[in-house]
Formats: sequence, structure tokens, C-alpha cells
Amino acid sequence: MIEQPIKILILTDGKIGDLVQCRGVASTLTEPELVSEVVVEPNWLTALPLPFMPLSAVDRQLPWMNTDADMILASGRRTLPYLRGLRKQRGKNYFMAFLKDPTLHHGVLDIIWAPEHDQLKKPNAFNTATSPHAITPEKLATARAKAQSRYVGYESPNVGLILGGNTKSVSWPEATRTKLTKALQTLPSGTNVLVTASRRTPPELLESVTQALAEYNCILWNGEEGQGENPYVEMLSWCDRLIVTGDSHNMISESLTGGCPVHVFRPDDLHPKMHRFLDGLEKQGLVQDISQGFARQDGQKVDATPEICAKILASYRAR
Repeated sequence: MIEQPIKILILTDGKIGDLVQCRGVASTLTEPELVSEVVVEPNWLTALPLPFMPLSAVDRQLPWMNTDADMILASGRRTLPYLRGLRKQRGKNYFMAFLKDPTLHHGVLDIIWAPEHDQLKKPNAFNTATSPHAITPEKLATARAKAQSRYVGYESPNVGLILGGNTKSVSWPEATRTKLTKALQTLPSGTNVLVTASRRTPPELLESVTQALAEYNCILWNGEEGQGENPYVEMLSWCDRLIVTGDSHNMISESLTGGCPVHVFRPDDLHPKMHRFLDGLEKQGLVQDISQGFARQDGQKVDATPEICAKILASYRAR
């Protein structure tokens, strides 16, 4: 996709989910050495979600506010005062792309991508069901080669269990953990289970999963010292099927890149937006609720990143 070099500044407030999406888009649009990142740290007054809150004098003097980037790629509502400040200072010199619904100031931005479940309808916005990421076919192929060495003795059938964790709406009380563990215990005997946890995974969820899988040939990665790097991408490339907790739009989107069957566990108190997202994927036959068992043998590869990047690039060229 790269024709002429584009210098990109990624602007977020440090949320890893936002960074993952921005990095995925930036790595497709340009070369790594042309990408820089800034994490904004607004004071409490600037961070208030007020329609026209101005930047402080200190923020206006931040060195990166004079960036020579061609494109600002931003995500997270706390970046909006800075985007408005940049637009006021430099006008249309910057092309501004935003990932997810900014809620306010849509017109300041040149183009906005938002997931379909956000139901954002603006002249400068477009939608896809799944989110952008940096997992390419080349990365999957490299990861599969690593997995062949890492998982000696773990030939088919392999099931990957990808655990999320706590969110604003989701916690993991005993009743929710029990629902998940009962579903896991219906896996066919003789199944190898490869588990990876996220930084959001609570210890009690890990303990429940470990107990539920005691009768299976299981490897669990939880980030402890000596375990090596997270095998997340290796699992996407290696496993015959995946089980994913439904609390992360990014995790679900990334799980569809490998093309194996994907089964989703919906924790209690899941946000209505996530239910809309998962309902849409189920209607398309892209994922299956874990309550329907593990008989399914087919999966589909889904990756919205090229489409998202193509639309951003077309808008950038047309400005």
C-alpha cells in the first residue's frame, strides 16, 4: 500500500486497546521509522468531557505540538483537546484520522473509523464489523514456525483459550467463572489446551480455569518469569479452534485472522455494544457461542485492516 512515505504521529492516552489499533493501521500505511507515538497526559480540567475545553498554555507549548508529521492518527476521547489545538494552530496542514467514535468534535477530523456496533453515522465516518490490528499473514506464518518448536507433543487437536478479564462493565464473580468452567469441561477428551491470559485477567479466573482443565493436557501462559514471551499470535496460527472471552473487541477481531473455528464465551454484564457486535458475527457465521458445543469444523479468515487502511489512505490522498 505504501507509495510515497507518510510520516505518522500516533496520539493516544495510553490505553493498550487504542494503541494496538493505531499501530496496526500505521504499520500498514508507512514504514516503521516514520511512525512516532505520543501519550497525552491532560490535566484534570483539560480532561473533562466538555464540548469546547481549551488546551492549557503548558499543553500548547509541548514540543510535539509542532510535529512535522503528515498524518495524525488518534484514538481516545482525551486526545480531542489536542487535536482541536493542532487544527487551530496549523489548519489543514495536518490530516487527522481517528479510530472509534470520538463522541464530540467529529467535524474537526478528516476521517473516522468506528466499529459497526458503535452505530456512528457521520459524513466523514465509515464502519467495519471488526477492528484494525497488526496481525498480518506474514506474522502468522512466522508465529506458526515458532509454535512448531514451542509446542512439540501438542499436535492436533489443539484448542486455544484466550482470556480477557475485567472491564468497566464486566467482572468475574464465581457464578460467571462457573459458567465458563462448565463449558470448558465439555471439550472432547484428549484435547490439548493452550491458554493465554491478558493483563486484565484476575487471579481467581486463572485459578478457576486451571482447575477446570486439570484433566486435559494443558499449557497456561500467565506472564510469570521464565515463561518467555506471550504466545498469543502463535496460538492464533497453531490452534485448530479458539475459545475467546467476549469482553474485548480487539481479541475477537484478532482471533478471526487464523481461519479456525472461533467460540465465544459471553461473561455476565457484557456491555450492550459488545452483544450487538457478537450477535452480528454470529449471524454471519463467523463465531459461535460456546454454549453450542465444539462440533463445528469450519472457520473463516476475517481481517478488516486492509479495508480500513485503504479508506484512510484514499481520504489522505484526496485532501
